[in-house]
Amino acid sequence: MSSPLMTWDNFSRSLELPTELEQVNVILDRQRGYEASLTNGDIFLSRTDLRMHIDRCRLDARVKLQELYSQAHMVDPNALPDLILHAAAWLKVSPHNTNQLVKDYPDLVRHRDGNGSLPLHTCVRSVGDDHCERLGPFLDLFPEAAQCLDGDGILPLHCALICGADCRVVRMLLECYMDACKYIFPPSSPVKKEFVKYIGMLPVHLAFCCSSVDVIYCLLLQSPEVLSEAGNGN
Repeated sequence: MSSPLMTWDNFSRSLELPTELEQVNVILDRQRGYEASLTNGDIFLSRTDLRMHIDRCRLDARVKLQELYSQAHMVDPNALPDLILHAAAWLKVSPHNTNQLVKDYPDLVRHRDGNGSLPLHTCVRSVGDDHCERLGPFLDLFPEAAQCLDGDGILPLHCALICGADCRVVRMLLECYMDACKYIFPPSSPVKKEFVKYIGMLPVHLAFCCSSVDVIYCLLLQSPEVLSEAGNGN
């Protein structure tokens, strides 16, 4: 069978520069490769050279993440070093590389940004490919984050429902904090304008407003008692 002709569109796409996300993932893929070689042995590079390359990749990834995050958010430059995991969660860095960053910066899973959000809140809001897999490293290291309110008084479960996360994400959050089903939105005040319409809703109400049938079923299956609580709502 003859090969398909190379069209101009295909040729142009082949010359496209990698996206910002791809650039970060390439750096972190390289770091993980060097770390694997350090563990398993490498016939070409010494252990000293491998450590040097690992440190270089770690620095390059950190600088790139800080640069991208600062361009998209109004962030105090002095705060950027502590927002590496927020940046990775926002950018949707691949699951393997998210796990690598969590290993490199384990203390930062508990760090809050200027809005009071943990990296978990940011990751939950970053709906897209491999969402559960990207969420896993944060919950594995700090499952109590599922209980934490952000600066708006919002739980990660609320974030997931409002942003349209799928039922697997909702299930993961409930496994870490089942009582989230009972939290009326939002648990604190004042309330931002975009959230006013959700005031007084239980998570099951939020699911009916924002989520799929699968998510509604997941909520009811995991915590069937919310049916009676929903029925007693205003």
